[in-house]
Amino acid sequence: MPTHISHSDYVHKDTLTSRRKHSIFNRNSHIPAISVKNKDMNRLTKQFFQAPTGVFTQSDVAALVDGTDFSRHGLLKRAMSAGEILNIRRGLYCLAPEFQKKPISVYSLAQRIYGPSYISMETALSHHGWTPEAVYACTCASFGNSKEFETPLGVFSYKRVPQHTFFHSVQRCNDENGNVFFMASPAKALVDYLYVHQLKWTRIDEPIASLRIDEDELADVKAEELKALLDNYSNGRVKRFLTGWLGEVKS
Repeated sequence: MPTHISHSDYVHKDTLTSRRKHSIFNRNSHIPAISVKNKDMNRLTKQFFQAPTGVFTQSDVAALVDGTDFSRHGLLKRAMSAGEILNIRRGLYCLAPEFQKKPISVYSLAQRIYGPSYISMETALSHHGWTPEAVYACTCASFGNSKEFETPLGVFSYKRVPQHTFFHSVQRCNDENGNVFFMASPAKALVDYLYVHQLKWTRIDEPIASLRIDEDELADVKAEELKALLDNYSNGRVKRFLTGWLGEVKS
């Protein structure tokens, strides 16, 4: 069981596919923004178009928009009906792609939907270039119970992965648009994948064949990281895999 949370500096083919028109899960993670000129925007949309981020909560609406709760609710409802604002989950919203001043990162949005969490498994492996498979959901490891959210921007899947230090081998990333997100290292993402899918791998050649991992990428994995991961997980299947992988890596 996890004992504490500490920030470090450091697809699957049957994954649900969103049929929503805004679905976007690709390696660069950005929801493409489209310029909106000469278009009358809802007053609420204009407010958050000028804000540092296009992702906001009901509390943000109350803090930034004058009026009563009833009038703010009306603005929000009309903006959603017009397709200017998307309801991501209860109490969390974002501007539709064509109303974003700067592109919103799917990875950054994942952290707002449910946390503590970090990008891992299929999505992280694809992001790092380890696997060639298309990813149709944003897969995350979560500190709390497993959950799944189907949103207008696609499916966000969270799987509970017990470990001693939750953010071990997780990097805090900043992209060129100011989005912040937490990304597992490739080795940690692979270990989380094994745990979640209850696989019984004991050698690295098994995920290489199963996930079509580029073997050249494995050269960057150091024995020190695998030893640290071995200490961070208690699950027997994870430990057997890491022990086998460690035996094939030069110190």
